[in-house]
Amino acid sequence: MNNPANPLARFFGVLIKGQTYLNLLYLLLAFPLGLAYLIFFIVGISLGLPLTIILVGLLILAFVGLGWWVFATFERFLAIWLLRIDIPPMSKPGPKPEGIWETFTSLLSNPVTWKSLVYLLLKSIFGVFALIALVTLGGISLALLLSPLMFWWNPVTVELFGQTNWAIDSLFEAGIALVIGLFFAIISLHILNYLAYVYGLFARTMLGNQRPVLADYSQEGLLENAEHVARPYEIDAGDVSPAGDEPPSPEIIEEDIPGSPVESESDADTGVSASADND
Repeated sequence: MNNPANPLARFFGVLIKGQTYLNLLYLLLAFPLGLAYLIFFIVGISLGLPLTIILVGLLILAFVGLGWWVFATFERFLAIWLLRIDIPPMSKPGPKPEGIWETFTSLLSNPVTWKSLVYLLLKSIFGVFALIALVTLGGISLALLLSPLMFWWNPVTVELFGQTNWAIDSLFEAGIALVIGLFFAIISLHILNYLAYVYGLFARTMLGNQRPVLADYSQEGLLENAEHVARPYEIDAGDVSPAGDEPPSPEIIEEDIPGSPVESESDADTGVSASADND
């Protein structure tokens, strides 16, 4: 049961995994946060656009833009902290912009700026789906699990499609409902974990820039930042070369391979020298 590869351990282990409850917390926060973001944008843009003819409207829109980036940063932190996923930085790779104008143009040209806006606007929709899943799956699970305590005061009824299919009014039926509720709760946790996983993948796509590769740093002005980029020969499941080391040269590799041309030439020279000594 302790073997992670054991299907039973994976199935029942969801109950004792701490990550399961972090995922539930993330899904629980999705609806109120998404609703707050939507209200913020609606109110801010509704007030700012009509007042753009005066300075107040521009200040309101600037505040909306600042809140936009702050909310996206918070969502990235929340996904990393609760979902334990790796999200690349939101800023563009390369030297940091200097001055207000360069910072402003860098933000406008940053793909994450616009992707994060789409993410924040869709957060309310994702929150609705998460809330429906939590209420539906959690409500059914709790009703079945608590049926041994509840049927004494009020019989628990299971309804499908608006019709009562099962009325739990005895201890035996409550015990059966308890077992069914346990399995249903475990299955529900797996479903909610997968839903949180999908939300995490979407957050990683929308709230982070693609990690730069070595070819991106061949451009002018970026070479000084190339030391933290993994070289192809450093990425190896077996022996990983330390960063900054040069890859082994082909000559060294050939000398280490038995039967290589370099070794054959050396053997041939040795043989000729031995023959000359014997003569």
